[in-house]
Amino acid sequence: MATITKDLMRAIRIDVNSALVAVGQKHGVVLTLGNGTFTADNAHFKLNVAAVSSDGNVITKEAADLKLYQRTLGLTDAQLTQVFTLAGKAHVLCGFRRHATTNPFLIKCIANDKVYLAPRESVLRALGVVTPKLDDFGTFVPGHSFHADHGRD
Repeated sequence: MATITKDLMRAIRIDVNSALVAVGQKHGVVLTLGNGTFTADNAHFKLNVAAVSSDGNVITKEAADLKLYQRTLGLTDAQLTQVFTLAGKAHVLCGFRRHATTNPFLIKCIANDKVYLAPRESVLRALGVVTPKLDDFGTFVPGHSFHADHGRD
């Protein structure tokens, strides 16, 4: 009887991801393996399926959530593609993780094409979005606001 090991799972992941490229191209989507778990007797992987937009970009769950929650976040259509400076480098928004409390935004660095997690306040400030001041419990504080050019009151 064969035993499932971590090395076997890694080898299977490489082979399956290679096979998924052809299947994805056939159907016009991008298929990738997500997280997996295993025991000595059985294993499973999550299969991620993402549509491809007309301009060739993969529409991830986070990218779809960014578009879905843009009005709630106070973002305009132009700000979704606006280049902004954060930590001295140029970035662009590429996703929003709606359940993340600390770093909900996914931003792509233009210089190295890497995706990073970023805090809500930093991204909104860099984009010039005015948001209300909240107390430690996330409740609006009347009479105070966040000003893009001055920081928090």
